[in-house]
Amino acid sequence: PKSLDINQVIAQSLNELSTLIDEKNAEFTYQEMPIIEGEESLLSNVFYQLIHNALHYQPPGNQPKIHIGVEELEKEWRFCITDNGIGITANLSDKIFKMFRRGVSHKHYEGAGTGLTFAKRIINKYHGDIWFESIKGQGSSFYFTLSKC
Repeated sequence: PKSLDINQVIAQSLNELSTLIDEKNAEFTYQEMPIIEGEESLLSNVFYQLIHNALHYQPPGNQPKIHIGVEELEKEWRFCITDNGIGITANLSDKIFKMFRRGVSHKHYEGAGTGLTFAKRIINKYHGDIWFESIKGQGSSFYFTLSKC
């Protein structure tokens, strides 16, 4: 692991998703992010997946509004990606982190159901946790923690 500027990781994810961002006219805000110890390819994947989902799972015609925040705790960083998308029913909290399991119908939203599984594996590798809070129809907040040491 090396020092990794999370501001740059987010900028790279936004650049990779620029076509989708432009297509949906998405609005982003985010706090100043920390420099942490980590492997760029892995942590970039986590941010990419969560930002992609925030963009992808939107009602038709909705302008995505996405905020990326961070909170410094005693022994870890707690990141949060909040959107104004379709939301997730609380009873799906275990299902959506399992391989090929999805929280929405294939008819309405494309995807294989692998992104959150990989994100969870990466976060677990860093001895962190990942979870969400959501209100169906009003958006979601995905949280994850990364240890400081």
